[in-house]
Amino acid sequence: DGREVHVKAGDRVFVSLASAAREEAYFPEANKVNPRRPIDSYMHFGAGPHSCLGREVSQVALVEMFRALFRKRGLKRVPGPLGELKKVPQPGGLYLYMTENWGGVSPFPTSMKISWDE
Repeated sequence: DGREVHVKAGDRVFVSLASAAREEAYFPEANKVNPRRPIDSYMHFGAGPHSCLGREVSQVALVEMFRALFRKRGLKRVPGPLGELKKVPQPGGLYLYMTENWGGVSPFPTSMKISWDE
């Protein structure tokens, strides 16, 4: 927002990469899935010496998983409550998701079931 922040030696600084990745000024329509968004613009794998060792493998695996999934004919949510993603809002516009049995929450969305034609 352009404000100046003074940090002294020894001060702790917390940076929310999740919130930063949703900053509309830098990421238009940040909360929408955009498969054409440059993959290097994502910050959730860290950077420099703190970069995720599995970054490249994860990116390839995710792309291939979505390609395989979206090739399925008749891909759709199952009807009723099982076809709904159960989200629990968190600070900063983030969400946790109900677990499959609705007995807890997880950072990973697993509660929505889908189906497709064979």
